[in-house]
Amino acid sequence: MAKSKRPRRGRGIIQGVRVICYTLDVELLRDGFESWLALLPPERREKCLRYVQTKDQLLSLGGSLLIEKFVGKGEYFYNERGKPSKKNGPCFSLSHSGSYCLLAVAKDNIGADLELIKEKEQKLIDYCFDEEEQTHIKTQEDFFLAWCEKEALGKLIGFGIKDPKKDPVRHVGKGRVEFEGGSFRVTRGRFFDYAYALAAKEQIDAVFEHIKPAQLKA
Repeated sequence: MAKSKRPRRGRGIIQGVRVICYTLDVELLRDGFESWLALLPPERREKCLRYVQTKDQLLSLGGSLLIEKFVGKGEYFYNERGKPSKKNGPCFSLSHSGSYCLLAVAKDNIGADLELIKEKEQKLIDYCFDEEEQTHIKTQEDFFLAWCEKEALGKLIGFGIKDPKKDPVRHVGKGRVEFEGGSFRVTRGRFFDYAYALAAKEQIDAVFEHIKPAQLKA
């Protein structure tokens, strides 16, 4: 992978919404897949095995293991838009791409998205962003940062992006954006070959923790 800055690690001065972002390289779960799968409750095992491709099974497995470890075991609920939550548990948002999972956990509502940076054609940029948004997109990295931002906002609100060009993001300064008639805070960045974005109602103070498989069993 290309060398790049990693997000800030460790604990700092907390301002606004404190978000802990757990990242996991699911390729590390390939060896011993069955034993990792056995750690999940039956419904999550079944969901994982419904995927045909091994890479998709690994991403599903990794995401479920992160949720079980850092959000908690037990029953999960889904609102009318399909956004998951846990009764008496923290708020969370899960995303995965390439071989990585990202789980963002906070006391307040949070949206997160992760994307592997790769080549994209202009026609896809035209489909995803209006003219004003495109003025800020000069590189492939810009495209994925902007897309992660839009996806994270959609997850925060609790719905998917069905027609991205009709759901523009407007930057109004100091990390604040306007989206779907509301005002939100967004932070975004890159680690390794991945772009990520986090969205919340208030200023975000994010801490990243890279998780090793052994930590999932502790």
